Amino acid sequence: HTNSNSIREKYQPKTMSTSGFEGPGSDLSLSPAEMQFFAQDEMITIVPNFEADVMELLIGDFGPFEPLTPIDVPLWLGLALKKKRLCSISPPEWMSKERLQITLQREKSEDRNYENLPFHYLEIAYQLIDCAADDLSNVRELRAIIEDIATRRSSKMRSDIRSLQPNMTMGVKLNNLSAMEINTVRPFYLKTFDFYSAFQNLNMME
Repeated sequence: HTNSNSIREKYQPKTMSTSGFEGPGSDLSLSPAEMQFFAQDEMITIVPNFEADVMELLIGDFGPFEPLTPIDVPLWLGLALKKKRLCSISPPEWMSKERLQITLQREKSEDRNYENLPFHYLEIAYQLIDCAADDLSNVRELRAIIEDIATRRSSKMRSDIRSLQPNMTMGVKLNNLSAMEINTVRPFYLKTFDFYSAFQNLNMME
């Protein structure tokens, strides 16, 4: 598995600044290693360079594997085979430079809406960049665009938090947030709602 610190180093400093979200409740978030673990069953496409029968695993059967024949496997299996040089990894369509540039442009043009990206897009992207860079084109540009997307989205989340009002304690609707983004912002929303609820209760008692 990829070093979990790589996700923390790449994601937190540029996208979810701790200076913007630090505070009570941060212990409610999952660690980068835990978030990475939950992304491991996402499917990716590999191109094997070996031949093997069907692999019977707890989560399902995968294979048979034939040289140069693309096949979908869980992320963890694809990364394991890649590390053993038994396959190449085909980048998902959403991770192409062109698609990411379009996504970034749309994120910039919308102040409140979020583009519909894979739920674990950050975890998948960074693990592929770390472990399968030779299968990707324009790796540095891809990394930069993904970080720009995450930065823009976190900026919108900060704006949403600042716009919360006491009469909104029943909930806030944020469509298309990713797992990492939800994990990072959830404790602060929960604490904010707790504060507003307590504030309203005090007003009712007066």
